[in-house]
Amino acid sequence: EDEDEDEDVPMQYDTLTINLGLLKCGYRYETVVPVRAAGGDSVSNGGANGRLLTIAEIGESMDTDLEAEATSCPPLHCGDGTESSFDTRPTSNSKSSSTQQHDNDDHLRIRLAARRPGRYQSTFSVVLLEHTSEREDGGVAKIKKMKHIVSVQINATQLGKDQGKPQLKSNVVKLGKLVG
Repeated sequence: EDEDEDEDVPMQYDTLTINLGLLKCGYRYETVVPVRAAGGDSVSNGGANGRLLTIAEIGESMDTDLEAEATSCPPLHCGDGTESSFDTRPTSNSKSSSTQQHDNDDHLRIRLAARRPGRYQSTFSVVLLEHTSEREDGGVAKIKKMKHIVSVQINATQLGKDQGKPQLKSNVVKLGKLVG
């Protein structure tokens, strides 16, 4: 019966562009971005409006240098804000108790291995599920579902040797040197 309901779920298409800045070749970089609803509003779990937005699926990129995964709010956003509190270990999609103080939005963790100098651009898709609960006149909650198909575009400029100093966007972290 749930499969029939999924077929009737309305869909909305959106795009998200993420600019990483000027990256130095030979290094790995990471950014974590919150999931946004259409119109750019952050959607929180169980807030006053009763909306829940979760990452259901992440499509694969054709580029092997790009990785994307779903994660709960990273310590960079929830903790003291220092770069040293940024945990780069892979996490599951489940929410940990340390993130309960935050809005608990799902986030996208994106990692890029900068290998070739020049302009970099890659695209992948993310499927988001939105559940909205609304109270009807009788006080009964009605849950509406919506599926968001988001095309995520990653942009960067990769600098070769002697091409200048990297200039990362504020939410991008250099993880370390590429091996091999």
